[in-house]
Formats: sequence, structure tokens, C-alpha cells
Amino acid sequence: MVRRALLAGVWFVFVLLLAELSARLFLVISFDASLLDPRTAIHGPYSYLEDLVEEKIEQHDERLDVLLLGGSVLHRRWGSVPEAIEEQLVLRTRREVRVHSLAAPSHSSRDSRLQYQRLAAQSFDLVVFYHGINEARANNVPPELFHPDYDHYAWYRTVNRIDRDAWLGITAIPFVVGHALDRVALRWGDVQLVPVKEPRRAWLEHGAQVKTAPSFRANLEAIAAIAAERQEPLLLLTFAFYRAPDYEEQAFLRRQLDYTRHRSPIEIWGRPDHVVAAIEAHNQVVRDVAAGHRETWFVDVAARMPGVREDFDDICHLTTSGSQHFAELIGPTMHAAIERRPRSEP
Repeated sequence: MVRRALLAGVWFVFVLLLAELSARLFLVISFDASLLDPRTAIHGPYSYLEDLVEEKIEQHDERLDVLLLGGSVLHRRWGSVPEAIEEQLVLRTRREVRVHSLAAPSHSSRDSRLQYQRLAAQSFDLVVFYHGINEARANNVPPELFHPDYDHYAWYRTVNRIDRDAWLGITAIPFVVGHALDRVALRWGDVQLVPVKEPRRAWLEHGAQVKTAPSFRANLEAIAAIAAERQEPLLLLTFAFYRAPDYEEQAFLRRQLDYTRHRSPIEIWGRPDHVVAAIEAHNQVVRDVAAGHRETWFVDVAARMPGVREDFDDICHLTTSGSQHFAELIGPTMHAAIERRPRSEP
């Protein structure tokens, strides 16, 4: 009897270890995670975070390190904002400057929050927050299906599971089982989510209600608290946008409007009026948080960068001259924040 129980125990442990190994191998293959640390599954959704986590970044050394938190407007493939920011700081400080970007297409303030909180080992000379439009897409959902952590949005269903899994530092099994059940439910169940690339047409009317403002505020407040704890200067920017006169989707697709390159129609985020309302609501949140956190720095870019053809490729993406204009607007405040001068907006 004792021998049978012992064999059963050994068999159970063997099966458990095999399941754990299989789960971790799944994370390695599907999420680019480390076999020894399942928590690195976050590198799947945020592949570029891995290099930054492993890099040694310190304040008060010879090089100035600037971290960008945002969406595609700050991404190097969608414009030259990072290069323009680097140029501005080199000109003003006469020091070596390196811009590190966690900005990516479609990313929202929640993505920036999740990524920034994982950079505790780094210490930046300046952190720049620039969000406003991508969360507009999350509003295109019936109110009863909306989740403050955007769990109703396909991208965040996986990202949130990684973030919430308290066991992931010990075992990968619960996460992999939950992830598999999510995939089954999405494929064969009656689960409806906001798609990653564009809203559901049947849900567009729900975008009239800006449901994301409280979530945007919570994410920004969390980022401000992290920056204050790490003593990293945080620069908050309102989001500049330009809705061309007489905007209409077909005219945009035919490149007939007052934009330079006509890159992305407003409809990929929702109905134009709804998208503009969401941006304005998020901009007001940025102003409120900046006013409530005196340790932060602030530039009202939306108020100081009027829409002109030379600056915008579409409602939000900037041309080369627009990127330069953007960097020049925030240049004095970036310099002041890095030098620890009294907070002010020039």
C-alpha cells in the first residue's frame, strides 16, 4: 500500500513537471519568454521591451537617456519625432543623447503603464508621455461590455492575463491553461471583442460615449506615481491633431484632403466626431493630471500646434517638418526638466 502511494506520488510529480515544462516551452515559442522565468512572457506582446530591460541605463552619467511612451506618432517607422527630439536635446545640452522608444502602433496609455512599471532597474533622465487617439477605438463597444482595463479589446485580453497572473513567477501552467481557454472561447464561443485593427462597424454608434477617460486617467496617474518614486522627470504632453476641413473618408482615400501623405483615415479609430471627442477628453485628463502633480512637467502641444498641411500626414501622424515643429515646441521644457529647473512651460 505504501509502495503504491509512493509510486502514485512520484507519477503525479512527474506528470506535473512534464506539464510545467510543456507550458514553459509554449511560452518560449509563442511569447519569446525565458524558459527559466515565465514572467518574461510579457516580451511576446512587447518584444522590444526585452532589450531595454537588459540594458544598463543610469541618470547623471555622461549620456542623456530619454524614454518615449506613446503610439505610432512617436514610432520611427511613422515619422521622425525621436530623431527630432534627439537633435533638440543635443543642440540644447551639448551632450550625447539617446532616445529609447516604447512607442508602437495602436498602443494606448495602458501599454505604456504596463511597460514602464517593468523598467525598475533603469533610471532615465527624462520620460515623455504622448497619448490621446488610440484609446478612442476602445470606446466602440456597448457600455455593458466595456472594461476599465480594456479587457473587451482583443489585444488586452492576452496582455491583461500576463499582467494579472500572480503565479507566473512560479509556474506557467495556470496562465497557459487560461490562455488556451480564451482562444477556444474566442474561436467557438460567443465572445465579442473590439478588434485590433479597426472597430466593429455594428458597434460604431457606441463610440459617441467616451468611456475611456477614467481609464486613461488611472493609467497616467500610475505612470506619474512611478516616475515620482524613481525620481525621473516626467513630461506630459497633450495630443496634437488635425481634422482636415470637409473631412470625408472617400476623399481621404483619394488623397484629396488637406494632408501631406494621407496615411491613416480617421475611421480606423471610429467615427470622426467620436474620435475627436475622445482625444479632447484625454487631453483634458493630461492637463488635470499635470496640474495635480507639481513634480511633472507639461506642454500643451494641442493648443500650440495648430493643424496645417505641412505638419500632418493625417489626423495625428506628423510630417518631417511637423516632427521638427513638435520637437521645437517641447525642446525648452525637456531641457529644463533634465536640468532640474523649476517647473514651467515656456
